[in-house]
Formats: sequence, C-alpha cells, structure tokens
Amino acid sequence: MITYDDFSETLIDQDVPVSEWSIAKIGTLNLKLDNLLNYNKARFNNYGFAFQKLSLTTVLNLCNESFGFDGWSTQIVGNEIIAFDENVEENRYSMQMTTIVRLTLKDGTFHESVGIAKSHNLPSKSLAFTKCKKESYNDAIKKCVLELKDILLDHEKKL
Repeated sequence: MITYDDFSETLIDQDVPVSEWSIAKIGTLNLKLDNLLNYNKARFNNYGFAFQKLSLTTVLNLCNESFGFDGWSTQIVGNEIIAFDENVEENRYSMQMTTIVRLTLKDGTFHESVGIAKSHNLPSKSLAFTKCKKESYNDAIKKCVLELKDILLDHEKKL
C-alpha cells in the first residue's frame, strides 16, 4: 500500500492485511466502477475524463452496495492549508487545501489518499475554508475508492 507521510510527496509502503473477503468485495466494486466509467465514456463521447463526472453520492452508493453499509468507514487523517490569499481592498479570500482520508474495510484493510481543492474570490474566510474542506474531502474519497484497485494488484503480485 502507498500513503503520504506528513502531507509530503514521500511515499511509504505498508504491509496491509488482505483477506479473501476484501479481495472479493474490492473486485466487485471495481467491476461496478468499470461498468459505470465505460457507460460515462460512451455517454460523453470520450470528451473529458469520466472521473470528473462521478458524483460523491454515486461513489458512496457503490461502496455501500459492494461492502455493505457497515463494511467500510472513512476517517479524515489530516488537513493542511497550502495557500491563502487575502484581497483586503475588495474583501475577497482565496485558499488551497489538501486533505488526507483513510478508507478502512471491516477486516482492517485500508487505503489512504490525498484530495486537493481550491476556492477563489469568496467574500469570507469561513466560506473559503468550508468550500476547500468539502471539496478536498470529496476528492480524497473518490481517489481512495478508485485506487482500491492497487490493493488487488499488490495481492496478485504476491501470489
């Protein structure tokens, strides 16, 4: 498994326990995601990247169908504000933030991913922060779910 250490770009390998249950469920999730992404590609005539067309609700519903409602959980590991810009004259705020999220299955298998978001020219600091936090969390969750395929690939390499 690969995770980010202290918001840096340094990657760390982890020994993650992988059970037959998690392999089967991740395979089911990947099959459903592949079908959905292929549908989106055909629907949008290959313009753009289908990942952007997936809503968080769709991703969460696929996880609930694949792992069960109590078979997985998410946790925010950390947030960091990368950039903050304040325009005092116009009373506008811009911000960029990263969020690390850990997706854990009920057997202990987990994957961490980093989400990035930006907000531009918002009228208050709290709006800029809230928008960044929500968008970076959504981005990280989507990346976690799509990168679960890495667990399958690592498992196949070990066999």
